[in-house]
Amino acid sequence: MESLVSNRSVFSPRILVSAISLVIGSDVWAADTTNTLPTITVKAEDNHESYTVQSSRSSTKLDLNLKDTPQSLTVLTQQQIEDQNLTDISRVLEETPGVSRSQHGQEGAGFSDYYARGFKLNNFMRDGIPTSAASFGGAYNIGLEDTAIYDRIEILKGATGLLGGSGNPSASINYIRKRATENTQGSIKVQAGSWDRYRSQFDVSGGLNTDKTLKGRLVAANSSGGNQQDRYHKDFTLLYGTVDYELSDQTTLTTALSLQQNKIYNAAQHGFPFVSGDGLKQTTFGPRDNPATHDSNLKVDNLYVVLGLEHQFSPDWKGVINYSYAKTDSDQIKNIAGYTLNYQDENGVVNGTDWDGNPIILKPGEMSIHGSKFINTPEVHAIDSFVSGRFQALGREHELSFGINGYKVNANDPAYKVWQFSSRPIQNYHGDVGDYINLTPIGRTITAEYQIGGFASAKLQLADPVKLILGSRLSSWERKSTGAEQKQSHIYTPYVGLILDINDQISAYTSYTSILIHLLEKMLQANS
Repeated sequence: MESLVSNRSVFSPRILVSAISLVIGSDVWAADTTNTLPTITVKAEDNHESYTVQSSRSSTKLDLNLKDTPQSLTVLTQQQIEDQNLTDISRVLEETPGVSRSQHGQEGAGFSDYYARGFKLNNFMRDGIPTSAASFGGAYNIGLEDTAIYDRIEILKGATGLLGGSGNPSASINYIRKRATENTQGSIKVQAGSWDRYRSQFDVSGGLNTDKTLKGRLVAANSSGGNQQDRYHKDFTLLYGTVDYELSDQTTLTTALSLQQNKIYNAAQHGFPFVSGDGLKQTTFGPRDNPATHDSNLKVDNLYVVLGLEHQFSPDWKGVINYSYAKTDSDQIKNIAGYTLNYQDENGVVNGTDWDGNPIILKPGEMSIHGSKFINTPEVHAIDSFVSGRFQALGREHELSFGINGYKVNANDPAYKVWQFSSRPIQNYHGDVGDYINLTPIGRTITAEYQIGGFASAKLQLADPVKLILGSRLSSWERKSTGAEQKQSHIYTPYVGLILDINDQISAYTSYTSILIHLLEKMLQANS
């Protein structure tokens, strides 16, 4: 078990102790006869300023202590996110042990892939609801997700098929959003940095009626700025609201809505070549020179809505059902210079074709400009429902959880030619496009992905220091896209873990976990 902890004491328990004694007197009894009820002691713990949490449901839906989780689990809490200024998920993952990042080009234009245990990270959950990378705007945009609305990020490493169904045996990211609080609280943060970078964040929460059965929270954030490269600029806006309503002492209705928008201008997916196309002459571009054209831009609008119901059947048993909807509108133009340079004194060389299909001839002193357009508008519907609780058997207390979850993705977008070329003189290039690159659709890309599964897990207390965790999942997955169809049904996914408590802080475990890797992912890995 792994957990990020700080080298300073940041967790200070607040203990509330109440002693209630009731003395009942009656004329029926003798004057010196009294009945005294036993003292009741109530303890509460506050994790707000902690770098870790007491328990997590990310692995099995059981409310397990971190030392009882038979997989490597890293938790980055709100406190650590604030202390280290981890304003987006890309920075969170960079601080996660065992996760690496492969970045090609600028943020928002290049290709950002994250890896764990040798596999690409493609498993995601929001509040325990499994979802697709499409709900964040695609795999290359997951790093743009802002952390202002999240209470913590939990990264579970290894095969996570018990709750996630399909994916890679890399890791699963569980985004736990901020919830409304009973007590009124608020904060305002303002930041400024190099390259005209500014950020402001507002967060207020509290009860909305006198008896605190209705609670709300509002978070807003805005940032803008550039970086070390000329003309690069990013604007970001976020609005998040959540309301919890206690329908009764046992039942709570939860709702939340978030809107995020990222606008990125003049971002390049690669740099200039170091040498000319013939390999004979070194280029003279500096580190601040930007190969992106002026019309290169990315705009991503993300809408996320969640509706949930939580019910406490008894002190030991709880039921939860959640539905979420995510809609992304992503529009991107990628135009960039310098894919191939030419300094030869000859007639030139052929380098691709223009938008009419004619060969592009690079003359001496010219470089190519290549570009394309990408539109991505997926919709993701997801559900997660489970029941968990404790029961007694053979003189010991055990835990059980069972439920069903899944998601559905639909997208129908225009398709463009991958790369179209034109040429531009190398001298005095400052992002002007040169010859027009036609960005006309050549067809449509239609995608429909569906996954559903039922799961069950149990923690059995075999002895005081020994716990056995068993789990299983039965799921189906289907994907239809333009010109291709895949389907896998009734896939069984086992889960076994054995934990031995060495002391109150340390445990040892061994586990067997699995996940469904569908055929498309296998093909992509084989070709990478």
